[in-house]
Amino acid sequence: SEELGGRLVCDIRPEDIAALQQKRQQQGFGGRRINYEVGVLQQILRKHGVWAHVADQVEKLNERHDVGRQIPPDEVEKLLTAVKQSGSPALLPLVVLSLDTGLRASEVRALRRCDLALEWKDGVIVAGGLTVPKSKTEGGTGRHVPFTPRVCAVLTLWLARFPDAGPESYLFPRHAVSQAGGMNPHVYDVDLTKPMAEWKTAWRRALTLAGIRYRWHDLRHTFITRLAENPRVS
Repeated sequence: SEELGGRLVCDIRPEDIAALQQKRQQQGFGGRRINYEVGVLQQILRKHGVWAHVADQVEKLNERHDVGRQIPPDEVEKLLTAVKQSGSPALLPLVVLSLDTGLRASEVRALRRCDLALEWKDGVIVAGGLTVPKSKTEGGTGRHVPFTPRVCAVLTLWLARFPDAGPESYLFPRHAVSQAGGMNPHVYDVDLTKPMAEWKTAWRRALTLAGIRYRWHDLRHTFITRLAENPRVS
């Protein structure tokens, strides 16, 4: 570990490992990821015969076991109904795009107009797809994903909000939202050169309204599960 790399193995104390665990939690890592890291450290200390001196004072962190869940079709409908009532106009296209393409949140945020290939007819997107510009995996970068009809529908409405957007503009640009006077949400203060910030608050509110509990990444798992269940997909 870069945190303990300058220490002799015989000098590593339980307090040092606890401090490492706490720091990793503050950095946003989950219990499973941190336990793996401590497990590697355990192997190193055991090899040098010092793990037994600290083992009974090192506690594993709790791990989540609800990862990688598929959202059942009936709960997808509940979610979409709640999302349509969201005060964030971006949430519906974000959710539908993620459900029907399986893109990670980081991949969605990085999308620019030039990454889309759209077929228009009478002012409506009738077909299209996207090419992922950058992914956390080598195989994910550059992959092409076709659009479903509902992705075409939500993007038609979403793109209409930004008539000045160019090829390098972000698909989901940074913006502010106003709901003054009980009117429909209004997007303003748009910066097409920057991606929008996180949408965690809008997502949590939609989940609460729908009466369900899921992570954003479960949208990706739902997409992948649908592919695996489809006999027409290789």
